[in-house]
Amino acid sequence: MSDGIYLTRGNKIIKLSKDGKLEWAVSLKSKEKIKTKVEIPEEKRKIAEKEGKKTPEFEEVPKYSIELYAVYAGENVYVAGFAHEHLRESPYEEVHPFFAKLSRDGEVLWAEIINATYPSGTFIGEGKIIKDGKRFIAWVSNYVLFMFDENGDLIDFYLLKGPIGDLDLRDDTIYIASPVVCREWLENGEEKFERISVEIEKRDASATPIDVLTEKLEPKVKNIECYSKDWEKKTLIPFG
Repeated sequence: MSDGIYLTRGNKIIKLSKDGKLEWAVSLKSKEKIKTKVEIPEEKRKIAEKEGKKTPEFEEVPKYSIELYAVYAGENVYVAGFAHEHLRESPYEEVHPFFAKLSRDGEVLWAEIINATYPSGTFIGEGKIIKDGKRFIAWVSNYVLFMFDENGDLIDFYLLKGPIGDLDLRDDTIYIASPVVCREWLENGEEKFERISVEIEKRDASATPIDVLTEKLEPKVKNIECYSKDWEKKTLIPFG
């Protein structure tokens, strides 16, 4: 971005200067807590009872755990990903699209989840946020596309059926790119490529505020030696 480099990984946001110096780093934490049932194997529970030890039936955990895939920085910082909602008295969770606005020094201004559930365990570590006037367009983990404004109001929400490779905006038109894959090998040794089609399904959805705060981190930064090397790609894969 114009003022430096922003990185996301897990629930963390890291801000570097343009020359790679660490400026700040935070993790997003749920302020809300719930009690959830502790799953202890029956054999271990019986052994603990014989030894006179008490095994807790419930434990207190954060209601949400955040997983970020995209970041955009302008006057403020915007992030998007998923919030894993831990269900009360249950080991299971629901996964909701998540987006938030932070100040330029990493303080949460608002955070919201979308009332759409996402199948757990199918995440792809990609995403992107682009700005269109006062509107933001977020693509998260291949299957979710939504638009929101700087106040956290959800404008539109879509589910994407098919893998996405990139997102862009030109002349008020949103473009999504799907990958080209090799479907079969021909007898002469050449490959037959095919673009995977993507279906876009618009869903009625709304956003709900959740209580999230930032916890400041102090990561260690290590400089490493690296270099670039010229190389020749013998097999060209068509794209576009």
